[in-house]
Formats: sequence, structure tokens, C-alpha cells
Amino acid sequence: MESENKVQIKFSVERELAEKFVLAAKLNKDNSVHVLKQLMIQYVRDSFSNASRDVSRSSVQGFNSNQGINFGEVQSSSAGNVHRNSNTKITSEMVKIAYEYAKKVYSGNLTRQEGKLAISKKTGMNPGSAQDYITCFLAMIEGREYHRTMSNLGTEYFLENIKKDFGERSFQLAIEATEKHIKYYNSLGYGQLKAKEDIVKKLKEAL
Repeated sequence: MESENKVQIKFSVERELAEKFVLAAKLNKDNSVHVLKQLMIQYVRDSFSNASRDVSRSSVQGFNSNQGINFGEVQSSSAGNVHRNSNTKITSEMVKIAYEYAKKVYSGNLTRQEGKLAISKKTGMNPGSAQDYITCFLAMIEGREYHRTMSNLGTEYFLENIKKDFGERSFQLAIEATEKHIKYYNSLGYGQLKAKEDIVKKLKEAL
């Protein structure tokens, strides 16, 4: 009976992209079908959230298909690892608040879910992006390669403040994690993270 509520979706993509997607899923030990399903769920959530805000702002009653609703942007960096953008630009204040809540998650005072929701509620940041900032922080503080992406502003702020709050050793680990992230992303063929490379170079030279 359950199959009656499911539909099969078929689409074509470039072979190179498909191969990278499968490889990335294996590297992250993810099921590729599950990843695609989760991305679809997140996209639907973001789309309806953005549509709701647009309708509220313009006081439009009902749905108008000609309205040109902005459904947000999903920039793929690997399978299951995306940088999510909503209509709201991530500001320096959002980054500061995200950093503070990421520290609370790291210290065990909050769960990731609680931290994500708190950041989103206080700043208006997309919940997916809020989660990405927490994920990046936790990887930075331990020197682990991370695949989620954050803004250049966020990267610089996190690195500088990890140094202030956790000392030189943690800062070195955060730099190493960011360098691994840059190397990983550059290898995917979606472009070069030159600005992040410059940030890392500048901070390392300041030591």
C-alpha cells in the first residue's frame, strides 16, 4: 500500500557530475537516494518558507503563479553537503550570534538542534545555514575537514575568535581544517575559494 503514495522521478545530469555525486556520497558514507530525498525536503521547506514571507510582505491573498517568488538558492559543494541561502543576507551580526551559539553546542550546553533553532530565531538566518555554521565551527575546533560552506565573513570571524577564545593550538587546528576544506572544495571543479585562501594566508602571516 505504501508504494501507492510514492512516485518515481527520473532526470538526466552530466556524467561527470553524477560520478562526483556518487563518490561524494560514498566519502560521507551517505546513501545517495537518501541524500537526494533530504535535499528535496529542505528545498520544499525553504521554498514554502520564502513564499510565505513574500506573500506576507505584499499582503497578497491566495497564490499567484506570475508573482516571481524567490525559492532561494542551493549551492552544491558535495552530496548532502550544501550551502543554503535564503532571501536574507547573512550579516556580521548573524555571524557573531552563530559563533556564540556554536560555542554553546561545543561546550555541551546546547544540542545541535537547539543551537540551530536558537540562531535562526534570533537572527532570521535560514535554519539550514545556521546548522552549517555550527557544523563548520565543530570541525574547525578539532582540525577536521569540513564540507559545509560558510561566508568569507563567517570564516574570518570564526578563525579570529577561535584564536581569542581557545588559544593558539585551537587556532592552528581551525586553520588546518579550513585549508582542508579549501583543498576539498577546489578539487570538486566548481571553482576556487580564492578569497578564503587569502583569509587563511593573512591570518597565518599575522602569527
